[in-house]
Amino acid sequence: MTLPDPSPSVAAPSRVLVVSDMYAKDGWGGAGESIHRQVAALRAEGVDPTVIRPRARLHRNFGSSGGFAAMPSRVDDGTLVIDAPHWNLPVRLAAGATATLVTRAVRQAMKRESPAPIGVIHAYRLYPNGIAATALARQLGVPVVVTALGSDVHTHPRRLPKVGALVRQVLREADRLVAVSEDLAAQMTELAAPRHPVEVVYNGVDEGRFFPASDVSSSRRSLGLPEAGVGVCFLGRLVPTKGLPELMAAYGRVAPSAVGQSWLAVIGDGPMAPEVAAWAAGTEQRVIAPGAVPHAEVATWLRASDILVLPSHNEGLPNVILEAMACGLAVLATSVGGIPEAVIDGETGLLCPVGDVDALARGLTELIVDEPRRKAMGERATSRARSQFGWKRSAEALVRLYGQITGGSTRVNRGDA
Repeated sequence: MTLPDPSPSVAAPSRVLVVSDMYAKDGWGGAGESIHRQVAALRAEGVDPTVIRPRARLHRNFGSSGGFAAMPSRVDDGTLVIDAPHWNLPVRLAAGATATLVTRAVRQAMKRESPAPIGVIHAYRLYPNGIAATALARQLGVPVVVTALGSDVHTHPRRLPKVGALVRQVLREADRLVAVSEDLAAQMTELAAPRHPVEVVYNGVDEGRFFPASDVSSSRRSLGLPEAGVGVCFLGRLVPTKGLPELMAAYGRVAPSAVGQSWLAVIGDGPMAPEVAAWAAGTEQRVIAPGAVPHAEVATWLRASDILVLPSHNEGLPNVILEAMACGLAVLATSVGGIPEAVIDGETGLLCPVGDVDALARGLTELIVDEPRRKAMGERATSRARSQFGWKRSAEALVRLYGQITGGSTRVNRGDA
């Protein structure tokens, strides 16, 4: 489980077909935005990516997702993006049928657009995209790379046996497997024996957008935040698995003097939003709940803060951690998934066990009251983010991997799957 040498020495294929239902440049961040950024970085390295994006015609609750006809192809920042609409069935009841429908939709999109020649197919998420990509690759006679992102390894295969069986199939059949953290790579190997060691290719952070604040007060004024006090920021989906119940309990146990000189912004949307809003309303403005914010505003929220807190129960390697580090924040997070690969406990932040409210409260108190240590951690975090987690480095690692599995040659196929 090693990170490929970021300096490509083998020529990569000129065209790569990316299969991702999450690919998005919608301004709201998350995994979709990360995939978009990685594809853009690949293009900057001389790869010509085409994206096929499976799109469900029905949501899980059988409500319409807005249209049943094939959606038109579009060019997004120079990348051809092909929507592949498909029927969507409840995964718990029909995991295999859903995978088959996605595979059929990807094949039809390939025929419709013929984005040939291609040298490699690269899917993001083991299920269902990995199933579709491996099937298409076998027909076209090209190698396939599948990247696991997190929940497709540590959650869904373990909760849904039928999905687990299909995930194991991809793990055994893909030419190469990629994980976004060492921890995730180890979990993949535990699920099934892959044909080759799992490669670790970290996501990156946009240094042109995420950098330390030159004037924190200005960032706070622009968001209507208190200009005084230590700013603590949570950014993520408002669900229990992000550790929100523990965070709410822990902030109530922070030393009164520390609470008095701090404020906490809980940013995001999800099932716990009403509970968070009600809690914030009773804290005399020490807790702020603005809801979800566009990704373009995330950097401003981070630069207005001093600490990022993320007490998740499980993770791959969340990009918000890397973005916060790049902005010079000390990070307080749980020691799960790939987080310890980014956050060095005691140096760039503090790590605590999952579900340990007391440890979370102690960490918050320590970082709030110890300004010199907090600032030193933030400075070291910025340095680490810049040296280890750049999109260029990420793309170079993939380019090298593509070149290795193709022998540096582009295979010509005409989309006749």
